[in-house]
Amino acid sequence: MGVGSINCDKYAFSKRINAPKSLTVPAINAQIRRLVRQAGLPFEELQPDHALRRFCNTTLLNSDVRREIKELLIGHSIQLDDTYYDENNEISRKKIMLEYMKAVDALTIGDEHRLKKQVIEIQDQLKNVPKIEQLQEQLASRIIEQDSIKKTIEIMQKEKIRQDQCIRESENEMKAMRDFFMKFVNEIEERSDGNAVWLVNGNEINQ
Repeated sequence: MGVGSINCDKYAFSKRINAPKSLTVPAINAQIRRLVRQAGLPFEELQPDHALRRFCNTTLLNSDVRREIKELLIGHSIQLDDTYYDENNEISRKKIMLEYMKAVDALTIGDEHRLKKQVIEIQDQLKNVPKIEQLQEQLASRIIEQDSIKKTIEIMQKEKIRQDQCIRESENEMKAMRDFFMKFVNEIEERSDGNAVWLVNGNEINQ
């Protein structure tokens, strides 16, 4: 008999052999009891089922999850919608998931999900960080700009020195002219006896 002629229907192959199974209420209670004992807490005084439901309800409310979706998530009745709301509809499931995602960080006891989210946020932030080549270009541009500013300042300083020198020279010339004029006036006053002869443009002038 060839391989192609094997009738698989004769063998006890289960189509659900790898299918996940839903947790049952007894299984959940057993896990809670085990964790409570490991923590050294009195199981009878804690009412863990009620405490978990209360924690979930409070967290969903604080995360601004829509009230009717919150009631569905914690298994409460939503009155007539229990019968007429199709929560398995594709659109309904998307809306429920979107509302649940508002509270997933707060509902997660461990840090794994929060750490993954932080990693994603950091990676997104790093995308906006300039690369080394861009930083080098920006640095080179800043250096060129600073050099240009430095040269401009040096030119302005040299021009100021030149202007100051011109002002000093002008002041010295004015002082020399003033001294000469004062000396000339003094000589005139000293020779004001009426007999002095002055040369003005080569001509004699009797005083």
